Amino acid sequence: MPFEAAPFGVTGLETAFAALYTHLVKPGLLPLETLLERMSAGPARIFGLDRPRVAAGARTNLVLLDLENEWTVGERPFRSRSGNSWLLGSTVSGAVRMTVAGGAVVHE
Repeated sequence: MPFEAAPFGVTGLETAFAALYTHLVKPGLLPLETLLERMSAGPARIFGLDRPRVAAGARTNLVLLDLENEWTVGERPFRSRSGNSWLLGSTVSGAVRMTVAGGAVVHE
């Protein structure tokens, strides 16, 4: 539907990694390491947060990715209130399997 008519806007966070991985990393335009830095340590630095790390005694913040997974955007419902996405019907690669924030699983 047109952007102006879409209730609650457009969802993007749920497809962000897959879209960037599919359209930038897989064709060789951007190294995977750069994408990961730009989606983790880069934003942390901008907001003055500690650099994400996995270490004894540190609060665990990590994401488990499945780089081999191909899926069609829109096959499963979005968690967002919006179902509108510029990627609807597109096949993308890379899926977020699990997110751990502050030591607790927050998405699975």
